[in-house]
Amino acid sequence: LRQSSVLARLRRMTARRALRLVLPQNSAWRGLVRNGNSPYNAPTVDTWDGYRFQANYSVPLGKGPLDGNLLYVGFLNYDFGSELGDRAGPFRTNDALVETNVFILSYTHLRYFFAARYFKNGGQWQDGAILNFGNGPQRLDENGWGYYLAIGWQF
Repeated sequence: LRQSSVLARLRRMTARRALRLVLPQNSAWRGLVRNGNSPYNAPTVDTWDGYRFQANYSVPLGKGPLDGNLLYVGFLNYDFGSELGDRAGPFRTNDALVETNVFILSYTHLRYFFAARYFKNGGQWQDGAILNFGNGPQRLDENGWGYYLAIGWQF
């Protein structure tokens, strides 16, 4: 049931593009921040911090194997103009990029998804920075590709 709502949302996003002001990266933590229990603790917490260029696009690719429908969907988020890297130190950045490419093969009920995502400074963390989150020093790997495959059923 959830897969069908995702596909419906993907269809509605076809060829939309937007340039808009965005909430800070930490907007999900606002309740914790006000209580003083935030794991985020960034100097730009609860502030407007930068902009986001966002593009969503899709291209029908025609028929796939066994008479299925093949669709390409792409998403791009580029965050820029932030002061987080300037104010937090060398382990944070002022920009971040995420590019998502999804191929969907769909039948009446069955859906196959293959996604490849590219990250640059994911979450505005500096690639290669050494930090200790409580389990000893670790090197952040914030640039590169991630992949996943999913199978869904629509009722």
